[in-house]
Amino acid sequence: MANNNSVDEYLVYLKENAQELRQLGKKWGMTEKEIDNCVTEALSLTENKEDLKKSPKNIARKCWAYFLFLIKIQLGIGLLLMVLLGGMYTTALYHEPSQRAIMKAIMPYSYEIMRAVRLAAVPLHKMFNISSLYNSECLIENPYFVQETPDCNICKSFKQVKGLNATSFNATKFTAYSNTMKPVKLMKTLNRNITYGDIRNMYLGIEDRLVAEPYQFMSTEPTIQSLSQLLDEDRGEEVTSLENLHIDWHSTTVKASAGLRTLFPRPPFLPPETEITLEKHIFIDGPNTTAYHVPVMNSSPLHLYIQGSGKRRLLVRPVEGCKEYCNSMLVFMDPGDSLLYNRDMWRVYISTNSDHASVGYLIAVQI
Repeated sequence: MANNNSVDEYLVYLKENAQELRQLGKKWGMTEKEIDNCVTEALSLTENKEDLKKSPKNIARKCWAYFLFLIKIQLGIGLLLMVLLGGMYTTALYHEPSQRAIMKAIMPYSYEIMRAVRLAAVPLHKMFNISSLYNSECLIENPYFVQETPDCNICKSFKQVKGLNATSFNATKFTAYSNTMKPVKLMKTLNRNITYGDIRNMYLGIEDRLVAEPYQFMSTEPTIQSLSQLLDEDRGEEVTSLENLHIDWHSTTVKASAGLRTLFPRPPFLPPETEITLEKHIFIDGPNTTAYHVPVMNSSPLHLYIQGSGKRRLLVRPVEGCKEYCNSMLVFMDPGDSLLYNRDMWRVYISTNSDHASVGYLIAVQI
């Protein structure tokens, strides 16, 4: 509008001062014909207003004006949200009923909100260490929660666990198997064996930090009832000789996850947008360890069991409500193999061990 007004004002100025302009043209040495042509051309701009509106310069000015307008709108919305959130925070801080109401409203979305915050903070890790701001997950099992029985028609046609090479298993296949709930064995997920000695070497590098962090520890050996008792001194000979030894180190901290990641790197077939949760299990079993079930983790339904060392047989069974309709499947695991399955449909049992010690690793993947 400002450009149109300036053109109109200019034309009015020409019409009101035509005589003066003619005299000015004569002073410049112009002929009457040349002066008439100039006046006619100038006054004819009224017929070219549409051309002026469509000119590239005018369009660029309008685009820039719209862009500034959108920036102002976004700033206004951002400021309004900050005021609203600040008001809600202040109200919740000093008014307990409001605090309970707000917490009740956002509780179902708390994990998704914190996951989005963590993913948004990933670039910050490249600049400085922010792990101290988010150290561990606090997961408390709800004894009153009953898992809904899934649709058993999903697993009726599953006869055996398919084996694929992990090197050819990409993000697209991972998403497909995750959606179908069909378990899959991935051979050679790890390129090397992970033994008790490797775990101890990792522990000694960050011993003070790991011992100070919260963790859960379960052992069938009375003399090994903590992480310190297991790893402070070299007990590799006992681990390889004690029959029926079963140790489960359950970790939910950032520092332990960082250490374990040096032994068990992130599988390359996981899509970048997926997240490995902090909840992890390390299983250390001696020779002839009796069968036990793999824990069910609450952080995410998609589980990945990795055989660090030793050979094990895994029994994949449907959940309680689908046992009459779906088959149980046996999987033979070599060192470096992994099993991808969904805990909502399957339960995994590790059968009696062989004459050698073994190490297993369990993680949950958030899609």
